[in-house]
This record gives sequence, C-alpha cells and structure tokens, in this order.
Amino acid sequence: MSELYALPPTAKAADDDSPRSLAEILGDVVDLERLEFERVRTLAEARCEAAIANLRATSVETLARIEAKMAERLAQLKDGQDGKQGETGAPGPAGPQGEPGPAGAQGQSGPQGDAGIAGDPGATGRAGETGPPGPQGEIGPRGFEGPPGPAGVPGQLPAVKAWVPELVHYAGAVVTHLGALWQATRDTGQAPPHGDFACLARAGQDGATPRVRGLWKAEAAYHALDIVALNGGSFIAKRDDPGACPGDGWQLLASQGRTGAQGAKGERGAAGERGTKGERGEAGRGIAGFRVDGKNYRLIARMSDGHETALELRELFEQYHREQE
Repeated sequence: MSELYALPPTAKAADDDSPRSLAEILGDVVDLERLEFERVRTLAEARCEAAIANLRATSVETLARIEAKMAERLAQLKDGQDGKQGETGAPGPAGPQGEPGPAGAQGQSGPQGDAGIAGDPGATGRAGETGPPGPQGEIGPRGFEGPPGPAGVPGQLPAVKAWVPELVHYAGAVVTHLGALWQATRDTGQAPPHGDFACLARAGQDGATPRVRGLWKAEAAYHALDIVALNGGSFIAKRDDPGACPGDGWQLLASQGRTGAQGAKGERGAAGERGTKGERGEAGRGIAGFRVDGKNYRLIARMSDGHETALELRELFEQYHREQE
C-alpha cells in the first residue's frame, strides 16, 4: 500500500468504553484495504476505457486522412488528354462511421502516473465469520528439564494380619494364609486362594541335593538322587527304591572308557646312557571321600593327598528332568 488510512471511529478501541477483540480490529483493517482496492480498480478501469476511446477516435481520423490522400492522388492520374476541369460540386453527406479496426499490438507500458487523491473512507463493513482452525503446527523443541520435585511420602503396605474365617476383609488388606501372603482386591469374605485376593508371596519348595552312598549294595535302600559306584562307573538314582543297579531306576553318570587299539610298534631307538638312581617317589593318590556342592551341582572327590577333584553334574540333572517330563 502506498498510503495509510486512519481507522473509523468504530475501530478505535481507545475511544470506546467496550473492549474490542483483535479479530474485530483486524476485520476493520481488512475491510478498509478491500474498499481501497475496489476504488483503485474502478479508477484504473475508467482510465483504460478513456484510452481505448481515444485510440478509436484517432484510428477513424487517420483512416479519413488516408482516404482523402488516395482520392487526391487518383484525381491526379490522367488517362489520355486532360479534359476541362469541371466545377467543384457540393460536398456530399458524411458517410456512416465504419466498424472499428482490429486492436493493434500492445505498446510499451508508460510511466506510472502520480497517485490519486485518496477518497473518503467507506462505511465499515461487518466482521467476517471466524474461519476454521488451521492445521496443527509442528512439535516445538523440548524445553529445559525442570528441577526435581520434592520426595514423596515412602509407600508402605498395610499391617499384615492372619486371615480370619467369617470376617470381612476390605480391599487392600494384607493377610497370611496357607503359607502365602495375600492382598484383598475388594471387600470380601472369601478365603484365599480366591479371585478376590492377589498372591503377593508364596513359600518355596526345599531343593533336593544328591548324596554319595559309596559302592552299590543289593540289600541297601536307596532314594532319589543317591549316587553309587559300580564296576568302575557311577550311577544316580532317578526315584526312590530304584531297584537293581544298573537298571531303569538308575542313570549312568560316568563309566570306565574302553581300552584303545594298540598302535604299530615303532623302531627300536638307540640305548641311552644309564642315569643315576632317582629318589623314592611319593605314594600314589587315592580317593579319601566325597562331598556334595549342591549350589553348583558338583560332586567333589577328596584325594588322599588333600587335593580335590570336582565332577560336574548339572547337565546330568537337566537330562534327568527332561526324561521325567
């Protein structure tokens, strides 16, 4: 816009006791701009129509001049001997105006004229209806993380009580019953376990630990996970009263390997020099006893010289449980 216009009295919030919204003020400004645009467009159309009329008049005048020149030139042409010039006749009546010729090519744009005087502002139009909300904008960047809030009150369970028959236990109450800890999910008089109670904790089962029983004896009574030695191997009982060993009630843990095939006889080497007699060696080691490492599923043999050798049994127990399923 080339000029600024003052808002009409109805758009000046400072002169009115009733506050006006920003939308109403912007509506007034938009209406003023629209009126100014209509005025400028009307003025431009009037100027264009006047220019077209001038071009048409100029075209008619030019055609008349051309026709007069052509008539003058034709009159000067002679066909044979010129005769006596006759008297000039009276001018004939003017002929009807001819059809306007085709529009010529558009000329170059002339310099922009001076801005006209601004007209009086028109009446303020009514505010337009509120348009639909625009699309939601993109999510802005994450703000700075605020300081941590104050620590809350530590949570705690209600006091634990034993479950009492024929007594209503209210929602949230924590009771003990049948070796487990329960919490009522609603007011109820039912005994846990029940849908009105949620189990919080339950007593576990005691773990089973293998026991080393030495050499297997037919007259001895054996129980599940008892380990015995027989014919150079070791067996573990799958169940109580496993029966004769080896048998279906026993699982082989380890057995003596087979003797390998004798290799080909090598060539006799050259006799070495006789060495000096060595000192007497230590006595050979033997198994003095066993102990069970139940936490790591190992059978540990204690040798006669104090050293210990561990036998890993975890894979054996896992196989045993798979076969029992």
